[in-house]
Amino acid sequence: MNIKKNISLIGMFLLFFSVNAEIFFSGETGIQESFSKSESTDKLGLSLNGFLSGQLNLTKNTFVRSEISVKTADILESGIFKDTQSAINLNEISLNHTKFGINNKMHLFSIFAGNAEQIGSESFLKHQFGLEDFVSPLTESYIGPNGIAIYPMFGLGGAYTLRLGTLPMSFGFYAYKNYENDKNDSQPNFDIRFASVTKNFTIDFAGGAGIPFSQTNENGEKVVLYIDKIYVHTGLSMLIGNVRSSSLFIQGGFSDLSFSSSEDFSSLSSDKIFLLLETRFKTTSGGGNFTIFNIPQNILTANADDSDHVISYNKYTYIEDSLGVNLMLYDEELHLFGKDVKLGLNIMLSFNNCYFGDFSDFSDKMSENKVVKISPFIESEMLGGKLNTSCQVKVSEFKNGLGNAIKFTLGFKRVL
Repeated sequence: MNIKKNISLIGMFLLFFSVNAEIFFSGETGIQESFSKSESTDKLGLSLNGFLSGQLNLTKNTFVRSEISVKTADILESGIFKDTQSAINLNEISLNHTKFGINNKMHLFSIFAGNAEQIGSESFLKHQFGLEDFVSPLTESYIGPNGIAIYPMFGLGGAYTLRLGTLPMSFGFYAYKNYENDKNDSQPNFDIRFASVTKNFTIDFAGGAGIPFSQTNENGEKVVLYIDKIYVHTGLSMLIGNVRSSSLFIQGGFSDLSFSSSEDFSSLSSDKIFLLLETRFKTTSGGGNFTIFNIPQNILTANADDSDHVISYNKYTYIEDSLGVNLMLYDEELHLFGKDVKLGLNIMLSFNNCYFGDFSDFSDKMSENKVVKISPFIESEMLGGKLNTSCQVKVSEFKNGLGNAIKFTLGFKRVL
């Protein structure tokens, strides 16, 4: 039985379990519209993606967390008043129980299917310490939690988290099974986690290994247990300073570094390394961020499959390419149309499907994949949430026509 079927069965069980419980719901929802030239019809297209995440408190100490996302194909392709291909995913569902001990220590026991609290996103720090706006603004998402998952903490498993009562620290242990390896073998994963939040320093670290196994060895013979490779993964998010002052934000990590009994040590190529460095400057009314990033391309784009149609989509509003630099300038104390607004501009130089290991081939590969993008944006509060409107202008694409160069995106997110 695959992971998605397990998620569905667990979801139905928890729904049945909660019918007669006194429940309290809290959560977050978001929606994003993208208006740009369609790749399939070569005309203007409109896609609509969204998500809903929430927490159901079944008892004082027991709760369910879940996240559902919806992606659509081009709504204008078949007509705005006709059916459109779409895909619905249950990204996460978990049953959690908390217990408080001596000195206000909090013990959290979890059983989950789908995504755990991914390293690289702000989910873990938000749940443990209430910290928000921690990750880079470039990795804000309106179709899921903010931040980019550095490696996939995904599967069916359990977790234990200890948050100290006397110090701002949390420790976690995760054990989960997935099939994230070359041969799609059953792979148990074991990860540890440490996080701490102080006035001028924040860290969230996770690391571990996946140990795929099968019952057939390299010669095709049946055995009781055969382990050929071990996959090591790790991720780090760190802020020196705080979210309200000038600071330095660092994210890094890798996945799929393999150790094999039958092969030489696997080298860590730059297309498997996640690196994001961001210097943040604050003024009385605004500020600026300078960001350098190297992110595996498969992390940035994804496919949603409804069995009849594959829908490709970008998870993040601003970052679409794997390697680049970005300068963000903004003023967040403007007053327009009776509302406080944040007005800003992103200027980005990026390279599609290139990594810092390709600098030696700059004159050929990198120059052909160069993208220059200017993205003005405006943010304001609306309906109890945040509304973001942006226009992305790919200067390097004007030679291929205006439709290829401009993309409008409207994103809305609010806490329920």
